[in-house]
Amino acid sequence: MHLGSLLVIHGLERGVAAAGRGLAGGDVECLGPKLSQLERFDGGCADYDPDAVGAALRRRRAGAAVLYRGDACRTKGWVKHDFAGQIAANHRAELWEPLRRAFGFVELYGHVSGPPACVAAMRGTANWTRLDAIETSAEHYSSKKWFNAGHDWFRNVTNGAAGFVVVARPDIVFRRPVDAFLDAGRLNLFHFEDVRFGRACGAQARACFETGCHWMNSDALFAAPGRVYYPLSGLSRSTGHDLVDFARACCGGAHVPAAKFVTVLETEACHNTRAFDWQPYYYIYGMLFCEAALRPGETAGETCLSLTRTAMTDFYYPANATNGTRR
Repeated sequence: MHLGSLLVIHGLERGVAAAGRGLAGGDVECLGPKLSQLERFDGGCADYDPDAVGAALRRRRAGAAVLYRGDACRTKGWVKHDFAGQIAANHRAELWEPLRRAFGFVELYGHVSGPPACVAAMRGTANWTRLDAIETSAEHYSSKKWFNAGHDWFRNVTNGAAGFVVVARPDIVFRRPVDAFLDAGRLNLFHFEDVRFGRACGAQARACFETGCHWMNSDALFAAPGRVYYPLSGLSRSTGHDLVDFARACCGGAHVPAAKFVTVLETEACHNTRAFDWQPYYYIYGMLFCEAALRPGETAGETCLSLTRTAMTDFYYPANATNGTRR
């Protein structure tokens, strides 16, 4: 029996190939009130067993796919990065190889922007299953359109076949191998998000995680079994909340535990993806202070920002920051 109990039927595309009957053995169609994240949640969600799903993916060596979406290089602004020269080695050691250990094989996909030479250099870092360079615009950067275009592109080119899916930005640096913390049976989110850089929202977000009030998540990384990933119609800061909300609508109410479908890896505090706060699983390349001591996963020689010229050290864009190099 195929392990998929989550099926997707997308009205704007051919549709992902049906993954088979659900764990509950039914073909119950559930169209809930919120379609922003799941267009169809099909059959057996009440009996969904994330531990069994994850164990089966590992046992079957079902494979993993990594989708990169974003800038292959950032050449403007105060934090610059170059995937090929600065980040690929980290991903090879902490992302690609751990996924291969866990799931048997890894396929790499890219839906990225950047100067042609930069994209070509990214292409040279690995044997990519597919890597497409895309044009960007102000509209792409200021809306979900650019990010969700990568999500839709990936679903079309893989046709629902990936056993486990990781969606990552090209400027992430991992502090530890992902097989040490990713849950193979759930949607993985790095942390709760607060776009206002609030420090005290961790407890509130944890409560909302189970009670149903709205909470936000980091959009730096999404990782999930294919049967959870493919039905998502978009990836955003509300993906976790909307998935849980939809599952509860389909499965019969608020008694369905959020942790059945979603895991938030770091729950003690809220962060912004580009904050300087300590985050135990990753950081965005360049989001480091030159004067601070090296922490796990950080290396000498990285781009950094000087504390002595940074007016608002906790904020997304320090007003007077200058670039430097970690020593």
